[in-house]
Amino acid sequence: MNREYQDVETASSIDEDDIFYLQSSSLWSRLGSFARSRPMFLAILKLLAVFATGSFIVGSTLYVALPPITETDLSQLHIPTSFDELKALNTLLQNIKDEYPIRTVICFVVTYLYLQAFSLPGSMYLSMLGGAVWGVPLGVPLICTCVATGASLCYMISSLFGPALFLTFPSLKSKFDCVASKLDDPDHRANLIPYLILLRYGVQTLLIF
Repeated sequence: MNREYQDVETASSIDEDDIFYLQSSSLWSRLGSFARSRPMFLAILKLLAVFATGSFIVGSTLYVALPPITETDLSQLHIPTSFDELKALNTLLQNIKDEYPIRTVICFVVTYLYLQAFSLPGSMYLSMLGGAVWGVPLGVPLICTCVATGASLCYMISSLFGPALFLTFPSLKSKFDCVASKLDDPDHRANLIPYLILLRYGVQTLLIF
């Protein structure tokens, strides 16, 4: 009888030890998972904070600098998604640029930089709009400046998010490294400009339509 009692007690202690081990393993696994995802979580918070700040700056600038327009024209004042909307917006800007030249440029540049910095669709139409509104002598330098500045802002923003993304998903980093190694190949570098043009406008066109 005593031996049976000791066997039951031993089995009970083993079960308690196993349960404690499993609980400890589960706790460490959760802590390890949180430690791996923590950089990603912080990066998302930073990205949301930057996006909210940028949206506030753009909204405040447009609220202050936007020239006075009628309610009918206000419905046309948005990022164009088709050539018909682009023509209507061009007509509107043509009417107000002569009376409010500086304010029109400020609103255009701020909107363009916002779209470029966060890779939002619409900057392609704004590039054509800039040439239509200000012509080649003024439109080309203005658009080139906006594109270069917006691309630099986009690169700086991605630096907040990219490293955390690779730390959380190592397999994704290996895929990007594979693409980078292919682009470094001499045969591919000879056709790098068409590839960049396709990547710049092809993906954006898909997002728009």
